[in-house]
Amino acid sequence: MSKKKGFTLIEMLVVVLIIAVLAAIAFPKYQIAVDKANYMQIVTLVTAVKEAQERYYMAKGEYTTNFNNLDITIPWYVDVTGSSIRKPGKWEVRIGSVNNFVSGGIVSASYYPAKVSYIVYLDRRPTYAGVRQCRSVDRGERGKKLCLSLGGVYETENENNGTIYILP
Repeated sequence: MSKKKGFTLIEMLVVVLIIAVLAAIAFPKYQIAVDKANYMQIVTLVTAVKEAQERYYMAKGEYTTNFNNLDITIPWYVDVTGSSIRKPGKWEVRIGSVNNFVSGGIVSASYYPAKVSYIVYLDRRPTYAGVRQCRSVDRGERGKKLCLSLGGVYETENENNGTIYILP
């Protein structure tokens, strides 16, 4: 009698099924972790820009809408065009307005893969001074999960701005 060595088709299908189930569970968690890491890079940059804007205000009595007027070092891998800096296809940071709805006194960023915006209101802005928001622009689950994973608290939802979360 000889014993056959190897796996049966059923055993192989069970292994493939187990791997597929594990991948289906792990991939969304991995995607949120990657989004959160990239978003936190933007948060760090926006924080530096906000602080530079506050220094500019102390010196000139107004906020600027031009990155070239700020005393910060822009990362070498980004494009600078007046009121915005961007890493093409990934993110963009703007000073002065959010999609032409809010003017002056803010620093905003868009993280394109998750369609999420990060807005920081500057300290001398009449309303919302110092408030930080995460906005899921297209109301997609990916953006909402990202905002919630950052500790965001639901504030409102509207046609122009999507779902807005206040960050701690």
